Amino acid sequence: MPSFSEEDYHLSESWYCEGIPRGGNAPRADAMATCSSDGNIYVSYQHPTVLVVHKSADQGRTWEKVDVVQPPPNRQYGVVSAFGAVPDGSLVVMYSGRLTPSPRWSVPMEDPAWTAFGRNGWSHFARSEDGGVTWHFMHKVDKGQARLVQGLGQIKPLADGSVIATSTLCMEDGLHADHIWRSADGGKSFELSNSISPHSGETKIEQLPSGRLLAAVRTVHSDYMDPRNKRTAMITSDDNGQTWSEHVMLTTDIGDCPGEFVALPDGRAVFLYCKRYAPAAIVARISPDGGQTWNSQTLLVRQMEGDNPGVYPSSLLIDDQTILTISSTIQGTPPQAIRWQVPGE
Repeated sequence: MPSFSEEDYHLSESWYCEGIPRGGNAPRADAMATCSSDGNIYVSYQHPTVLVVHKSADQGRTWEKVDVVQPPPNRQYGVVSAFGAVPDGSLVVMYSGRLTPSPRWSVPMEDPAWTAFGRNGWSHFARSEDGGVTWHFMHKVDKGQARLVQGLGQIKPLADGSVIATSTLCMEDGLHADHIWRSADGGKSFELSNSISPHSGETKIEQLPSGRLLAAVRTVHSDYMDPRNKRTAMITSDDNGQTWSEHVMLTTDIGDCPGEFVALPDGRAVFLYCKRYAPAAIVARISPDGGQTWNSQTLLVRQMEGDNPGVYPSSLLIDDQTILTISSTIQGTPPQAIRWQVPGE
C-alpha cells in the first residue's frame, strides 16, 4: 500500500486526545465541530436516524456524550446538513428527512423516486439553548425550487453579527449547488439568500481578519470522470458571501476533498483536506498571505490505518497557533480529536 514519507509530508506536531465515543452505529458519520461563546466545543455528525452531540470543556482534550433528551422534532429523521453555535451560545442544526432506504444509494438520479423524495421531503432548523440536551423547532428550510437539501454544510457567525448556514440544494435537473441561508437575528431564523457556486458541494467558509471570506468547495459534476470532479477549489468573497470569485483549484487528485480553511491571527491561512484514497489521510497546507499563495510543503495531520479510506476533517482554532481537528468516523474507525500546532513562519 502507498505510504507517506517525511520527504513528501512534514509531520505536524500533534497530540492525539482521548477518542470521542461513537454514540451511534452508522458506518459513516462526518463531523461538524463548533465552539460556543462559553468556550465549550461541540461536535455533531451527518448521522442517519439520530442526532448525536459530543462536548469538550477542555479544548478537545477529553469528551463526553450529550444526553439528548428532547431531539429535534422529526418524521423519519434522516441527516444533519449543518450544525454550529450562534452568538448567544445556542446551538443550531439544519436537518432533513431521508427515505429508507435512501434513494441516493438505492436508485439512480433519474429514477422517479428522487422526484417523489424531493416533493415530499422536508428540512428544518432547530435550536438548543442548553448545550444540545433539548431542541426546539424553529422553522422549515426554504429550498426554493430545489428537490431537496443534502450534503454537509455549516452554521457560521460572521464579524458583522449576522449568521450564515450553508448546504447543498439538489435541483430538478440533478445539478448540485451550495447555497447560503442568512440570519439577521442572531440565528433565531434563516432566509434563503444566494448560491455560492454551481457544481459545488460540502462548502466550508472561513472569515479572515480582513473580513474576506474563503470558501473551500468540493467540485461536483455529473460525469464522475470529469477531470474537474471530486477535487477542492477555493473561492473568495468580499461582500459577506453575496458574490463569489471564480474557482481556484487547490487539489488535483480525484478524491482530495472536501476541504476547509482556518484563519490565523497573523494573516496566514491553513487549508485542510481529506485524501480519501490510499494513502488516505488528513493533510494541510499553509498560505502566508491569506490564501493568495500557498506553500508547497504539506503537513500530515492524520494518516489512516490499513485500507481505511480518508475521513472528513472539521477544525477550529483554539489559540493563536493550535488547531483542533476532529476526524470523522468511517467503516469502524472512531472519530478522533487531534490538537496540532502550525509551524512558525
